[in-house]
Amino acid sequence: MLSEGGYFMKGMIMGALFCLLLSLLGSFRFGTESGTEGQHLHHHVQAPSKDELTRLSDSHMQKLSDQVQVSCIIVVQPKILIYWATALDTWSKHCDKAVFYTSESSKALEAVDLNEKDDWARLRKALQHAYENAGDMRWFFLAQATTFAIIENLKYLVLTKDPSEPFYLGSAMKSGELEYVSYESGIVLSYEALKG
Repeated sequence: MLSEGGYFMKGMIMGALFCLLLSLLGSFRFGTESGTEGQHLHHHVQAPSKDELTRLSDSHMQKLSDQVQVSCIIVVQPKILIYWATALDTWSKHCDKAVFYTSESSKALEAVDLNEKDDWARLRKALQHAYENAGDMRWFFLAQATTFAIIENLKYLVLTKDPSEPFYLGSAMKSGELEYVSYESGIVLSYEALKG
């Protein structure tokens, strides 16, 4: 007959074996799926490491930083002037180019009037306008007036990325089976991604 301590040890061993079995079975994929067809793969983006950056000379680092120019696309609502004014007076000053887009004209602050009430249609028009007027800009930051960003950190993040490749970065959201990137926290887009 096992003592109470023996029952405890037997239970621990059985529990550990059961967890191991579940872990092994969880790594197998059943069905006829082949490869990654129909799946959306996410890539984790990392800024260059401190070691990578310390290998660069100060002049080379400054040259790279100067090459990364960010155009900020800021979608605003005229009725919320305080956020608009705050974005104008704070973080948007650090953008190499900052353009505010609105649904209706405002005499208080300067913005591109898209004359569009629907949020989604206004967003698409703002992106199209930014693409058509990009000039030499190759990186874009899409945000709302309520967003706060440190543009220097954004430049640091995309420093080693190629803007001629489609690239975006933002806060991923999921609604049912639909995955999308919400622009309340801002979205970084390369020129090629904006083109598409």
